[in-house]
Amino acid sequence: MINFKLAFAPELPIALLLGLCLVIGALCIWAVVNKQRGAMLRLLAGTLLCVAIFDPSILQEQREPLPTIIPLVIDETSSQSQGERLQQTQNAVVEIRKQIEQLDGFELREITAKDQISTTSDVSTALFAALDAELQDIPKDRIGAYLFITEGQVHDVPAGSARWEGGPPLHVFLTGANDERDRRIKFTKAPRFGVVGEIEQVDFIVEETGFQQQLPVEVTISLDGEVLAVERVFSGQENSFEFEVPHGGENIIELDVEIADREISTVNNSTFATLNGIRENLRVLLVSGEPYAGERTWRN
Repeated sequence: MINFKLAFAPELPIALLLGLCLVIGALCIWAVVNKQRGAMLRLLAGTLLCVAIFDPSILQEQREPLPTIIPLVIDETSSQSQGERLQQTQNAVVEIRKQIEQLDGFELREITAKDQISTTSDVSTALFAALDAELQDIPKDRIGAYLFITEGQVHDVPAGSARWEGGPPLHVFLTGANDERDRRIKFTKAPRFGVVGEIEQVDFIVEETGFQQQLPVEVTISLDGEVLAVERVFSGQENSFEFEVPHGGENIIELDVEIADREISTVNNSTFATLNGIRENLRVLLVSGEPYAGERTWRN
């Protein structure tokens, strides 16, 4: 695209040039009104002088318009592999590509978001972090809209709406079905070490999604593969269980919540934690929650 425009580059301040033009204009008009000899010629010369002192020039610009960016964030976390979500995601990506290609002046930027594993081994979905990392080199005024394909569980949604006020819209394509439901169990507190023969406590919680009514569910608590107890608990409430540390070394504590019909996944119906048993005659000093054999050094 080639554009032409008139530009001015005066050497003197604008106020001074305008004042000079007013004086020249007033003298020319006085000469015309009083029918002085050569008044029209002076008017023409004054006009050309006023134009010349502003140093006008014609600029020829050749511009190539940049396409509008449409970021497409594709959720490829482990939860997206359940049921028909993966196939639904692939179908949505193909259809979005086809429709964007039919539009002039738009570019689709595909961004994939993987599982984010924290230091505590918790797995989370961070779509906005993946979006921000990919768009660091793109001005916000080039973005036409944000597109997300996800099952809806996102753990890094920005607080408040200031980020989106006056900016591009956000469109979310949800995968899955309306009647999906899932039940999961996790530890909220589990000790890493315990003295053999003493009582230790673990805390856990059962979470449910998509269930119409809250009913008690059975949780089986096992230690090294042997069932210690079967508790009936309600989802959303924190529960505790006490047990005696049976032996030194690793003690595997396992929690299993009963599986409901039509759950999208049964992998998260079980969880386990490892407790290291320490014998009482083994004198150690706990530093930052870990056993430390240099107690004599610290004592000395």
